[in-house]
Formats: sequence, C-alpha cells, structure tokens
Amino acid sequence: MPYDSAYSESNNAFYCSELVQKSFVQTDGLHLFPAIKMTFKNEQTGSFDAYWMSHFAKLGIPISENEPGSYPAHMSKSDCINIIHNYF
Repeated sequence: MPYDSAYSESNNAFYCSELVQKSFVQTDGLHLFPAIKMTFKNEQTGSFDAYWMSHFAKLGIPISENEPGSYPAHMSKSDCINIIHNYF
C-alpha cells in the first residue's frame, strides 16, 4: 500500500500510526488502539500552521480536521502498552 500523505482512513493508503492501529485488532474485532479525532491545529494559536495548509493544498484536498485517525504519541499512552525498558 502507498504512504498516506492525506492522513485519511477512508482511502487505500496508510500512514505510519494508521498501519500500527489497523494491525492490532482484538478477537472481538475492535481495534486495540481506537481511532481519535485528528487535529492539525497549533495548540497555542488554535489555527492551522502554514505547513499543514500548504501540505493539503498541494494534495488538492481540505485539511482532515476532526476526521478519525491516530497519533503515535496518543497510542504510546495506551494502557495496552507496557514499557519494559527505558533507554534514557
């Protein structure tokens, strides 16, 4: 599958954490890491950074704000993960 530069769960491509999310499914069919609402807004300003506006403009699609997705940082805080060694 190609890399998903649109960060969308509704296409035939995957971005890094989407692949991980879809790889871990429980026996009941639910994802171990449920989807969350994506945001591309700057936490301090509440506005889209120029980078994301340019990125999505080049793709010719609207910014995927509030669409379901995943973030590596969010997934790393899951109760399903047990850190067994810290390198720091």
